[in-house]
Amino acid sequence: MQGEAEKQPDSEIQRRLLAAAKTLADATARMVEAARLCASSPHDAQRQNQLRQAVEELRAATTAAATPALRKKLITRLEVRAVNR
Repeated sequence: MQGEAEKQPDSEIQRRLLAAAKTLADATARMVEAARLCASSPHDAQRQNQLRQAVEELRAATTAAATPALRKKLITRLEVRAVNR
C-alpha cells in the first residue's frame, strides 16, 4: 500500500492509503500476538475470545481498506460496459 500511496498525485489519497496500511499492520500485529497467547494456553476461553476479537478487527480493517478500491473498480467496469453497449 505504501508503494501505491507514493504513486498517487493527490496528497489526501496518499494520506488515506498510508493510514489504511498502518491500521492493517496494527490489526495484524494484534492478531498475531493474540494467536501466540492463545497457542500457549489453548484451553483458555479468555485468550480464545481475545483471538476472535483480534481476527474480527483485522477483518474489519481489511474490509475498510479494500472497499474504496473495490468500489472504484466496480464503477469503472460498469462505465466501460455502459459505453460498449
